[in-house]
Amino acid sequence: MFWFIVVNYVLLAGAIQVSSSCIKVPLFVRTQNRHVPWKINYNFRQWVGNEWLALSICTCLLAIYWLMWLQWLGVEIKLFARLIFVCLSLCSLILAVRLLGLVAFYKRNSGWLTALAALVTLGLGLAASAEADAFILGQIRMDAGRFPVAQKLLTFIHIIYAWLLPGSIFLVLLIWLGALLFAMLDTRSRERMKREPGTAICMNRYRPTGAWRKQRWVNGSCQLGLLYTAAVILSFSQLAGVSLRQLQHEALVYASFHLGPEDCGFVGFESGTRLALVAEHEVMVARPVKQGYRYQHQACELRTVEQVEADRVKRIRDAKARDDFF
Repeated sequence: MFWFIVVNYVLLAGAIQVSSSCIKVPLFVRTQNRHVPWKINYNFRQWVGNEWLALSICTCLLAIYWLMWLQWLGVEIKLFARLIFVCLSLCSLILAVRLLGLVAFYKRNSGWLTALAALVTLGLGLAASAEADAFILGQIRMDAGRFPVAQKLLTFIHIIYAWLLPGSIFLVLLIWLGALLFAMLDTRSRERMKREPGTAICMNRYRPTGAWRKQRWVNGSCQLGLLYTAAVILSFSQLAGVSLRQLQHEALVYASFHLGPEDCGFVGFESGTRLALVAEHEVMVARPVKQGYRYQHQACELRTVEQVEADRVKRIRDAKARDDFF
């Protein structure tokens, strides 16, 4: 706890000193109000959307820093941490889009970008279809054509997964590289000074103004936010790889396994066991296990609806007689 207080005090004092040196005036000044003796000596009225987005990014980074300390002290707030990461990612992406003018770029090049996205989706669709067939064949040991609905659903899931994770990581890194090249290394102010005869001779003595520092702060916040966004997406991609496997099993069972053990008169199966009719007297049994299902062939004499209902009524009557159902 001692080092927690010392480190945070030093960082807070350093941040106040740097902020005061950037705005050329003390960041806090005294007031005549005895209830609020200090106030911020800065005018926020001239700020626009970019500055507020940069402030949101810095606030999220500060919150992440405090959450790291809280976790070190043994306190975990998972839901709040996730909300902070989502807010950080959204603010960083919006700020990058505004700084780089990506909306205007898309309007100018919407034709070939749409065609490129369609071609990429077509290629991903072919690869996803092959992945779906391989998953069905590897799990059930049967031709994937016998499960057309599951085949289409698994293909759709693979396409979404391929677009969201690798696509989002590539997009964030691409935007970060663009911001690095065109925003952080912006030399337009120096080039303007070179073209003006009155300032070219003293270009090396140029003193940055408050607007220049503010723009650098906005660009730096965008860079840090995009780096954190890429790190967050990469960390979630590791978890999504495990959840994708379970989602594949759930989608396969949901799309093709529509019978229950009672439809064949089976007893002793786990809760959640589902059956799929694959032949006239043969079913595929999906038994729930950890992170998925286990599949096996089994002979089955499919019962009528009346038989299933009569068996259900008999089980309820027997349970009432034993008094262990109600």
